Amino acid sequence: MATAAYFRVWRLAHPVYRARQTKLKRERRSRMTTAERQQERGAYRPIVPVEPIPPLHCGSDLFVHAKSVARVNHGFKYLTHPFYDDLVSEIVLAFVEGRSPTAARGAFLAAEYEWRNKTLQVRDGLEPFNGRLIAQGDEP
Repeated sequence: MATAAYFRVWRLAHPVYRARQTKLKRERRSRMTTAERQQERGAYRPIVPVEPIPPLHCGSDLFVHAKSVARVNHGFKYLTHPFYDDLVSEIVLAFVEGRSPTAARGAFLAAEYEWRNKTLQVRDGLEPFNGRLIAQGDEP
């Protein structure tokens, strides 16, 4: 049976045939619409379904306990925020290393709030207050 290498060598040895086939292919493609060309290109690429990646803390007792220690009271949006995952990961690391999880939580939140207070001037309408972010006009 002929291999791909055989046909490659044969096409190189017959440049007239190759030029004629290339010309025919160009003419056929020039008559196609954009949608037909996209469909033709898509036919060459197999569609592989992507499996969803499970959450970082899916099914781990350490992460379940760390979530109870984290207790971030900023609303439900933080449960899907990368900040919340970083906080829970830091608490789990404290469990593994034998440190105090509440101290690790405090150190992480202090570093996060310090960063927010230093970079807060970029945003309009917010000002730092006592380690929290409040909108201008709100009472602390």
